[in-house]
Amino acid sequence: MSTDREQDGLTEGVPARQGVSDSGQRERWTWWTSPQRLSRKQMVAVWILAGAIFLPNAGSFGLWDPWETHYGEVTRNMVETSDWLSPFWGFRSKVGTEPVAGKPFFSKPIFLFWSEAFTSRLIGLSDWSIRLPIALLAMSVLALLAHALSRIYSPFIGGLSALIVGTSPQFFFIGRQAQTDMPFVAMMSLGILFFMLGAFGPARARSAVRTGWAVGISLALILLSTIPQYGVLATDLFPTGETTSFVQRMWQTGTYHVAVYAVLLILFGATLYRSIRKDRRAMSPDAWGDKWTRRSYFWLFYVCCAHATLAKGLLGFLLPGAILFFYFLITKRWRDIGKMDLPRGLMLFVAVGFPWYFGMFAKHGMAYYKRFFIHDHFNRMNAGVHQIDSGTFEHFLKWLSYGMWPWIALAPLAFLLFFRRLQSEDARIRPENWFVFLWFFISFTVFTSSSTKFHHYIFPALIPLGILVARAIQELPSLDANIRRAVAVVSVLLAGIVGWDIRTNPQSLRNLFTYKYDRPMPDSLPVDVNAPVADGAATVWGDSLFYEMTNAPILHALNVSWTQFEPWIGGTLFLACIGLLLMGLKRGMYTGLGTLAASALGLAVWGLNVYMPSFTPHWSQKYLFEKLYADCTLMNQSEEIEEAYSSHLPGGDGLAEWFGATGKRVCEEDIISWLITWRGETYYSNNEIIPIQKEATQFEAYLKDFNKGKAFYVMMERGKEESWTRKLNKTYLPKVAEEEGFQTIQSFTHQKIFDENRYFILVKISPVAKKG
Repeated sequence: MSTDREQDGLTEGVPARQGVSDSGQRERWTWWTSPQRLSRKQMVAVWILAGAIFLPNAGSFGLWDPWETHYGEVTRNMVETSDWLSPFWGFRSKVGTEPVAGKPFFSKPIFLFWSEAFTSRLIGLSDWSIRLPIALLAMSVLALLAHALSRIYSPFIGGLSALIVGTSPQFFFIGRQAQTDMPFVAMMSLGILFFMLGAFGPARARSAVRTGWAVGISLALILLSTIPQYGVLATDLFPTGETTSFVQRMWQTGTYHVAVYAVLLILFGATLYRSIRKDRRAMSPDAWGDKWTRRSYFWLFYVCCAHATLAKGLLGFLLPGAILFFYFLITKRWRDIGKMDLPRGLMLFVAVGFPWYFGMFAKHGMAYYKRFFIHDHFNRMNAGVHQIDSGTFEHFLKWLSYGMWPWIALAPLAFLLFFRRLQSEDARIRPENWFVFLWFFISFTVFTSSSTKFHHYIFPALIPLGILVARAIQELPSLDANIRRAVAVVSVLLAGIVGWDIRTNPQSLRNLFTYKYDRPMPDSLPVDVNAPVADGAATVWGDSLFYEMTNAPILHALNVSWTQFEPWIGGTLFLACIGLLLMGLKRGMYTGLGTLAASALGLAVWGLNVYMPSFTPHWSQKYLFEKLYADCTLMNQSEEIEEAYSSHLPGGDGLAEWFGATGKRVCEEDIISWLITWRGETYYSNNEIIPIQKEATQFEAYLKDFNKGKAFYVMMERGKEESWTRKLNKTYLPKVAEEEGFQTIQSFTHQKIFDENRYFILVKISPVAKKG
């Protein structure tokens, strides 16, 4: 008699083998077909593979403009000021008649900044501490993906899904970019996977001890998600001097907020204790264990959705909510909502997701609402914000194809098999398969409908598509030989078209995860020690600061001929096509899959450790500011500042040094940015750079109020230093000649200090005294 899972088609991908009995075959292929819990060794192997992809060299090269440094500066300010409630960005002093640049940072929620600030407090502020939380989130997604899908489908599906997602370019590149997209997608995906475990995981006999561990771990994670937030509210939210009424004082006092959430948690705990005891008496041990283990998964679903809301905003709960709604609507399994412990789940969502948002409302009022909700939510969806690209359905097909290459070649097969089941005689699709398809379809539809289209907006659809592709690969051996051959031909053509398109445009991969798609490609990448660092530069890469500060394995890889962009992409394409062709053969299925996986894994390792570092000298200002600090006169910092930037682990000084934490460095000489807003200048100068955004209203005021005739540094666009110095001497020096500090100056001279970037340079301006 067949099982329900066999009837639903889970075993239809099992290849028949001669000389093996039915029972022997079923036992032999159980890893391929049957839901199983991964062993500890298998889970350790998943973590090791994920760590091998995302951890090496994560902080070994500079943060990229504009997003990593933009958000990194918000974190740096949080670390320095210990204001964990209200993010801030920008220069704090007024220059000329322009408004003060610095102001509260309203455009993004707090999750990214808290996670970066936490690791910065642990190991010291560095490029490692900024990127490490993102890498850990990416690894967590892959680990839970392998675990959850092994329990729901089979270890083969779990492991293959994790491999497909982890080696998809958009996933591994965003896994090394300290921006908000990985926190949002990772937390939402973790929540969805916990929901799938609770809703679709097979019924199992669970001992009271194992159930207790499941409930206990969930409760511990709930406390870790709430108590630190409440501490922030209690210490960083307090009334202003303008507060008059008692109601206003309560609204602006963090301890009152904390009291409300504490009552909510107490109510959650009290009802939970009562329900657990009641069920323990009324249910069999197996039924009790199964019910409360599933409920612990659902609690984590609500908590993760709250974290996703803290990572990106309303989509953190609206997108998974829409997926669940359409799943229940299509499958008509409305009764299952009652199993989700919804009342207590909503308590958890409020207790985790609301405190910071209401704290910001209490502190900043409608200004926060207008910027965050109106401008960065509703306008992005309806009117378009920072609109660069347009298009509809086809736009994200293109970028999803780049983002999942070479696995995207099997996506048509995944959809073909799904829709073929819809047209089968019984037309039964297992509810978990409906759920995964809707996870993809709703994500794709929502972002296709958005007026604002950044290429990475399609990222939430990548993980469910990876699962669909894994399911298609599992079923491939059961297909007719002619169909398999047709699939091989079509997939090779698709892989070839996408791969060749990537090969002809080196920036197509970069554009998967960063902004400014129209930024020109650098003339020179650091792949030849004897090549100039930029067109017209005297410095060669072998003498550059980038080479001095980059570790030997990266430098060696950069200078090997076969790791260059075109050879590597060409080799990846060749291997992927061979693998896809072999998968079309009955006896070549496993060799072909291994070859395809090897090509994708090689692409991931190369992309993170060769491709990204090769662009970094031109997309990061780290090296410019390292040159500045080596050239200028550094000031001593207060004990409070040194403490804020140091490691807070026992014996952490050595750890901080290993991770490249340098503390706060400030020059006695001024540094100004000349009509440039790249964001990195603010982060790497520790917000000490003076931004000159409008020459007419700011530069003369800077000379009078800040400079007073001293030497200073200027960050400017390449090739402008000669004309800029002439203007300083002929136009501005006469205007300030009688001001304090300028009476004895005859002229200013310039010296190019840093010349290793395609876009900008660093120049030192020195005064020349009048003779006599």
